[in-house]
Amino acid sequence: MRSAVKKKRIKRKARNRNLVCEDKWIGLRERCLAPIDSFASVADRVETSQGPYFFQDNGADILAVAHLDTVQNHRHFGSVKGEGDVVYNCQLDDRLGAWLALDVFPAMGIKMDVLLTTGEELGFSTARGFAAPREYNWLAEFDRSGTDAVTYDLESDDWLVAIDGCVNVGYGFYSDIAELDGLGVCGANWGVGCYENHGPDSRFVVSELLETVRKFERFYSDWSDTRFGIDLNTSYHDYWDKNQYDPYGLPYQTKEKRVQREEWEEYLAEYSDLR
Repeated sequence: MRSAVKKKRIKRKARNRNLVCEDKWIGLRERCLAPIDSFASVADRVETSQGPYFFQDNGADILAVAHLDTVQNHRHFGSVKGEGDVVYNCQLDDRLGAWLALDVFPAMGIKMDVLLTTGEELGFSTARGFAAPREYNWLAEFDRSGTDAVTYDLESDDWLVAIDGCVNVGYGFYSDIAELDGLGVCGANWGVGCYENHGPDSRFVVSELLETVRKFERFYSDWSDTRFGIDLNTSYHDYWDKNQYDPYGLPYQTKEKRVQREEWEEYLAEYSDLR
């Protein structure tokens, strides 16, 4: 068994050394490998008791959300030569979402405000401290495996009809928008073709990502001017209070999670005096 694991690790390292990055992915690679603080050049940094978030106010009626914290530290990026439909990188969750919100959708004429959070991987996203400058029509996040979408209870009957007419609706536990029920509008986290998001084989399938982009473009065209309100009485916001749910503080946490927790605490100690 150990021999098989070792062989797989050796094969993975060899693959990662030989990855190639096509020109069309250079912008994504830069977003994936950039330090969190660098996003202050494209969005205003705001401190909260949980840590910082970054907000780009474009005067839009839709709010796009992504998180900048990641799990893995491996720095490879690219495709295996001859297999360009799969791109490997360990920061895709959720730098891929940040890239879509900051670079791809604006180039397509899709106007949204952009909220970039931290702390999501620890179960207490700084989205909870977001101070919205206006009411939004609805929320969109791009932080999910596969190609379906989930609402985390930020929904209404009309919203589910609209979403289900464009993409399959699945079930999920948590991401940033689960902390934004206080905004009073519906939201969805869209699958972007990612797989094994938190492992060394983290990757996305290009054809599946493009499928989601096309679906979201159509959804935005149809519904960007419509406000979808939610019933706050149905929200399970308090379930995600960090004092109740902290997967990185459980007894069975891995060494990797312990290291990430320690690094995050050091980051907060250096950059936030509110914690």
